[in-house]
Amino acid sequence: MSRKNILSGVIVLAVFVFFFIQSGMLNEQAAYWPKFVCVVGILLSAGSLVQSFLALRREGEAAEALFPLTGAQIRNALIVLVILAVWGWGISNIGFLVTSVVCMSATFLIFMPEKDMKKRLINILIAVIVGAVFFFLFKELGVRFPRTILM
Repeated sequence: MSRKNILSGVIVLAVFVFFFIQSGMLNEQAAYWPKFVCVVGILLSAGSLVQSFLALRREGEAAEALFPLTGAQIRNALIVLVILAVWGWGISNIGFLVTSVVCMSATFLIFMPEKDMKKRLINILIAVIVGAVFFFLFKELGVRFPRTILM
């Protein structure tokens, strides 16, 4: 288990470092909370890495698969990455609200185990409500959205 923890710890650490660097582009007031969350994440990831390295040293080199994901899990992860990429592109080009609702709906519809139409419509309604709540919350907090096609 230690090797898997090391791999995931490095990935999570890299994500927090990336967002910490990106938050440097914000003004000092706006960057306070993102930097705080990133520093906490970096410290927790580093602690997890140290713990995993120590556990690996204690356990020795056990015959453990470093990458135990199945094909379906890899496919699902790639689908999520594509949806995230579309969401990131769409925020700048289409608009936050529309893109967020479409991407959340797509995620719900793709990964929902039941194919019942009523449940699908409920999930789409939830995506609309959550997207609208975040949009208006961000507006109230003074977040400026880029000028786009639909906003």
